[in-house]
Amino acid sequence: MDTDTCGRQVQSEWMEFARNQKKSERKTTMNVEIQRNHPSDAADTRALWEEIFTEDSAAFLDYYYSVKTKDNQLQTIRTDGVLTAMIHWNPYPIRICGSEADSCYLVAVATKKEYRHRGQMASLLKAGLRDCAKAQIPLVWLMPADPAIYEPFDFRYIYEKCEGKWPQSEASVQASGGCSRQEVFPDSFRNSLKIRPLCPEEYAEAAAFLNRELERRYQVYTKRTPEYLAVTEAETQTEDGHAAGIFSFGALVGVFSYWVEDTIILRELVTTPEYESGEDRADLTAAVRSFFRAIPGLPEEITAITTGWLGERKPIIMARPANLEALMTRMKAKRPRTLCVRVDDPILPENDGCFLWQTGSAGSSWQSAPADAVPDLSFTIAELTQWLFREQREEFPELCPLRSFFNEIV
Repeated sequence: MDTDTCGRQVQSEWMEFARNQKKSERKTTMNVEIQRNHPSDAADTRALWEEIFTEDSAAFLDYYYSVKTKDNQLQTIRTDGVLTAMIHWNPYPIRICGSEADSCYLVAVATKKEYRHRGQMASLLKAGLRDCAKAQIPLVWLMPADPAIYEPFDFRYIYEKCEGKWPQSEASVQASGGCSRQEVFPDSFRNSLKIRPLCPEEYAEAAAFLNRELERRYQVYTKRTPEYLAVTEAETQTEDGHAAGIFSFGALVGVFSYWVEDTIILRELVTTPEYESGEDRADLTAAVRSFFRAIPGLPEEITAITTGWLGERKPIIMARPANLEALMTRMKAKRPRTLCVRVDDPILPENDGCFLWQTGSAGSSWQSAPADAVPDLSFTIAELTQWLFREQREEFPELCPLRSFFNEIV
């Protein structure tokens, strides 16, 4: 074996050089490119979806690729021409403190197994966030399979769903403290609730009802429209479900959507307040049970996601500000307040810096602070998200925390 003048083995150094050279050659010859709405994305992303998310049915994917891809953005990475990573950026109008804004819901975040841990997903997320910042989109949100994947990109939980098993009977509601109309009204008022699938002609009324009821409870939620409910109906039909209305003497008093798996799942249930907390809850329980018992072949167990009155809370939606100015200018306070806020955002320079935030009951302004300004508050972008959506603000009681409601699946 040859050695150099210092007695070191030349062969081992040469082998190490050769290995590094091959790695370098692989990096330079592998063509990796971020693309948006590539002509073959529909077919290629569906194939990757079926490979990664095996729990989703063909009927669901038929719906998704015929409905949702009409207006969403398919962001992909192709490695040597093969699709290896994807994110679907689905647009949703949202309401923030009484004003409307655009948002993006990220779904089907996936990388082919053999291409993971190469930074492809990080590249897609950062590129998409930069696009959203330029488009003045205040919020990007997702339902994580594992929150640890998204925490390095400053996503944090903003919404906890309230989910629980539907009571078995009217008697069980009364035993837990509720009472029925039977106890306080004449017999003619009994069984006043009627539940049935919504007709397309009723979507506008149902959307207005949902927006009104959500507005009274939440500062941030996805806006309901007739088109939103049409999509909900198409989506739930893929799992033997529907969007349904609850009527009392002909008046709409509640809306829910459901689908059927091992149990009946009420994906969300929104009613007028009296059915949440008091004397009419037993009637609602009985009406929902009667509705499903009339449909042959359904399981007995019902799980419901509500506006907070049934079940336990579980974090489900993470979010991240994309354009911080678009978010903060929609905030409101009970009385005027001016704060200097320092924000550290390592991904989006538009959000990084020291800002003067003037807020009040009519809205807010958000602009760069003078160079000599001393911050009243300092946050990372992730800390600011938690402060806005989840933390108590004892030191600033005039600020309105952002209570949110996001029950969308895709």
